[in-house]
Amino acid sequence: MPATVESIFAAMDSPDFTPEERVVIAWQYNASMQMMGGFLTALWEAIALADDDNLDPLECGFPLHVRAYRDWSQGDMGQRIRAKGLSI
Repeated sequence: MPATVESIFAAMDSPDFTPEERVVIAWQYNASMQMMGGFLTALWEAIALADDDNLDPLECGFPLHVRAYRDWSQGDMGQRIRAKGLSI
């Protein structure tokens, strides 16, 4: 079942989700919910477009976001979030 606005906001407040999972949830649902402002939208765009050499300096300034992105894109974060009941 697709995530609802209520389930997304509940996940953002739930201690069941890590800080990294919360920022990825906000990033993944930004287009439909406008949860983030312009700066965070641009930051996620830069992170998603960056190669490893450019991710390293971004990680110095935004360690949570880059760690979350790496776990999302190269790890099993999507599976973990789905296992916690959020369809992402």
